Amino acid sequence: ASTSKSIDIALLRGSVYDCEMRLLTNSEYELYAAAKPSNEALAMLKGKVLPDVFESVMNRMSKGNPIAVKVDSETGNTDGIVTVQVAERYSKSSLACHIIGYLDSQGNGISGVEKSYNDILSLNNSTVGFRFCANARGKVMMGEGIEVYGNNVPKNGVILTIDKNVQQITEAVLDASGADCAAAVVIEIESGAIRACVSRPKFNQKDIASSLSNEKSPLINRAFLPFSVGSVFKPIVAAAALENGIDESFEYNCTGSVMYNGVTFHCHNENGHGIIDMEGAVANSCNTYFIALALETGAENILKTAEN
Repeated sequence: ASTSKSIDIALLRGSVYDCEMRLLTNSEYELYAAAKPSNEALAMLKGKVLPDVFESVMNRMSKGNPIAVKVDSETGNTDGIVTVQVAERYSKSSLACHIIGYLDSQGNGISGVEKSYNDILSLNNSTVGFRFCANARGKVMMGEGIEVYGNNVPKNGVILTIDKNVQQITEAVLDASGADCAAAVVIEIESGAIRACVSRPKFNQKDIASSLSNEKSPLINRAFLPFSVGSVFKPIVAAAALENGIDESFEYNCTGSVMYNGVTFHCHNENGHGIIDMEGAVANSCNTYFIALALETGAENILKTAEN
């Protein structure tokens, strides 16, 4: 009677595409070699893996076990060893890493598109691996070939408005600027489509642990999260007020600062703008006026206008 031994090496899930259906994930490949325990296989692997990996390979083979490792070049294919290309989830450059996000050790999305569309992207997950024929005692049989299974990227996926070329250019420009904590977004005015969204510093999607202790917090998407929206939001507050029956003659006395919930908010004019109406507040970008106007208008009303 014969049986088999299997080694899983990767989990493939649905792809993330740009607006032209170019791959943002699963776009690059790595070589994996699977080998039965033999001196011939060891000789073919030597120099194609790191020394500590080769030591581990020798150790496993010395106990009669088959191996599967990532290699940096082809080993050639025989009955005792086979090399295959397997899609890598993320590019070496970690392109659009903050938008795409990353996975946990079980292959589930933890942030970004990976998290938001986890159900779609994991719909037809495929486990890639090698299967070795073995005898009833579990010893690998040398005369049989090595079977590769699951090495097909699932067809389901998610299409973004991101343009891969624009994303690459924007990332390169931001990197060249020397800004280490920064963000850049490219938006198509006619449609509102986001064509590029970059945050720095970036993170390595294959090594999240190294980013957790980084004091510059590379996991934060600075295009979306850490900065207050500022003065560009004031016209939305004004529009919400007008839509909800507050007249443009609404006045407020700006003294230069105001305290709400124990927090002091300053106006850029430290001496204050004095009594000011909506038109004057827009013209002078008065912070304290718009805080007062926002409170008068109400959070739900502002949110509704902003969503529209």
